Amino acid sequence: MRIPLWAFAAAAMLVGCATPTDTGEAEKPLPIDDPALDALASTRLETFRDDGEFRAYLKSAKAAAEARGSWWASRPIRLAQAEIPCEPGMPCEAEEIVVTGAKISAAPASITDTQKAGVDEGDIVKNFGRFLIVLQDGRLFSIDTGASSSALKLVDRENVYRDPESDAWYDEMVIHDNRIAVLGYSYDEEASEIAVFEIAPEGALSHQATYFISADDYYDGDNYATRLVGDKLIVYTPFYLQDVDPEKPLAWPLARRWIKEGDGGRVSPGVNLYGAEDIYKPIQRTVSPVVHAVSVCPLSVAAGAEFDCRTTAIVGPDDRQFYVSDRDVYLWLSAASEDIVGDDYPPDCAPGFAPGFGDSAPAALFRLPLDGGAPKAIRTKGYPQDQFALDSNATHFRALLSWAPHQCDNAKNEASFKLLTLPLSAFGATPRTAPERRYAPLPPLKDGFYENRFTDDYVVYGSRKDWGTSAPDDEEGDLVARIVAAPIDRPAGAVIMSAPHNVIRAERVGDDIVVTGYKNAAGLSVSAIKLGGLPRLADTEILEGRYESEGRSHAFNSLVDGEGAGLMGLPTVAVEKESTRWVYRSDASDVSFLSVDAEGRLLSAGELMGSDESEHEDYECEVSCVDWYGNTRPIFLGGRIFGLSGAELIEGRRVDGRIVEIGRLNITAPKPQ
Repeated sequence: MRIPLWAFAAAAMLVGCATPTDTGEAEKPLPIDDPALDALASTRLETFRDDGEFRAYLKSAKAAAEARGSWWASRPIRLAQAEIPCEPGMPCEAEEIVVTGAKISAAPASITDTQKAGVDEGDIVKNFGRFLIVLQDGRLFSIDTGASSSALKLVDRENVYRDPESDAWYDEMVIHDNRIAVLGYSYDEEASEIAVFEIAPEGALSHQATYFISADDYYDGDNYATRLVGDKLIVYTPFYLQDVDPEKPLAWPLARRWIKEGDGGRVSPGVNLYGAEDIYKPIQRTVSPVVHAVSVCPLSVAAGAEFDCRTTAIVGPDDRQFYVSDRDVYLWLSAASEDIVGDDYPPDCAPGFAPGFGDSAPAALFRLPLDGGAPKAIRTKGYPQDQFALDSNATHFRALLSWAPHQCDNAKNEASFKLLTLPLSAFGATPRTAPERRYAPLPPLKDGFYENRFTDDYVVYGSRKDWGTSAPDDEEGDLVARIVAAPIDRPAGAVIMSAPHNVIRAERVGDDIVVTGYKNAAGLSVSAIKLGGLPRLADTEILEGRYESEGRSHAFNSLVDGEGAGLMGLPTVAVEKESTRWVYRSDASDVSFLSVDAEGRLLSAGELMGSDESEHEDYECEVSCVDWYGNTRPIFLGGRIFGLSGAELIEGRRVDGRIVEIGRLNITAPKPQ
């Protein structure tokens, strides 16, 4: 018979304890190597029976962590309870909720669909027919692009926030049909906020509903947190177990609806996102467990209805990558730092060390169907760097994996890689282990930091020496990088190229790849990699005197034909300006454009220049006044070329191969009556 998890609580107290010997204290096994932790894991995907079994698991996990001196098990319990926001002076429901962590996701194809067709990603600009909707300063701006630049006009501007004194941040939006969902977070109320607006055919905006999901935060420091597939909003919310007291009744995360002032100005009682009986037990060894929850919520919710989300929750280690296709959500859970590092960080591996198959830490990959089917999983190894290291089609899942041995400081060694290819039939309710033959070895990079990107047929990755992405100092000398292009169906045919600069960005342009980086302090280098036939670095163009100023994927945009010829753009600043790509940069940038022909030849096409003093003199920002997700975008819409630069929308036209300005609109000018 199967022994319940609570029976292992006493045994878990001993996990990781040192055993005295004649020569001293025995070395503790790392959690990922300790079979005693198998008592806290399941061999198949099954949920907890009830709150009692979940609390018993949590006690055992905390005991195992305490035995190893884990920081989270020994910290004072913060029973993370918070109230959902109320309008000042208005009554609220008195219920309490657990504060969790939240990430939000969203999706139809649009001007900011950069990774997967049919999966829209959150951003600060969206289009609705001829209208552009911009999110800035906690406000939505509706811009009519008209039939020509002379017709550019601000149609409407609406506040997303309700209280100008609130500590709230509004970072992303998605759009489906005529519905816009703005994703934000309130630090005052410790809740993620989803504000739904409708846009009328003439561009007018109207607020429809506001929902709150209990959360610590949803902000994504590396890329966009939101996805939308059709009208399905995909919301990722990690539930941090270190904040939960297993000795007390559990209060589960809620989705609640703000009831407008005319209805009494309060928050609805809401609905639970999930309970203990909805949470799948861990299938991995870990002393740093988190509940990873993925909710699918219909954006086309009826007026006055609750946010009816369907949630799948899984316990696993606190290291995850999140990828959404048009059919499934994929959750890759790697071993957390507390699972792979002992009392002291180990010394670096010897130079030239090549890790074997068994040297990379175990992981697990979960497939959650968007149609509501039961989750399936497979046991894996390796580390995907980010969402762009994951890809799928109708039959297979692929991942570019860093084969970092947990006993090494990989940043100081060559980066080793494998390409994992799995048929979707490999996922199951009783997870198998992906066999070694599914991991194809790929050429290493000499430097430990890299950028990666998939196309339909290739995966491309390129290196740099440092974590940072700023231009180098003059004293550093000229930088170079190795770039690898590997055919997905024939990874042994990978081609190694040398770029005359490092790599700080990799973007898909049609069926090809463009990378950016720096050779030296002279300016930004942009290289085109043609993937048809034998992959090659076709050309490099240096934007003299210009540095890249935003790092988000949507800061880059392109419009090319079937041969790969067209235009691309990205935010830059002149070298005399402050020019790092830090996420808190709020200065407006210029938009640099380059043309590319069918052979991959690049040519600078000039800039649409931003203004340091772009805000109207009568305009005042009240909430969300740091542009964490950037404020500058190249936009290609209806055969026209635009640059969003801070508070201005600038239109350009190509004349003799150069982009020249033909119109400009200040979106912070007084709102039209």
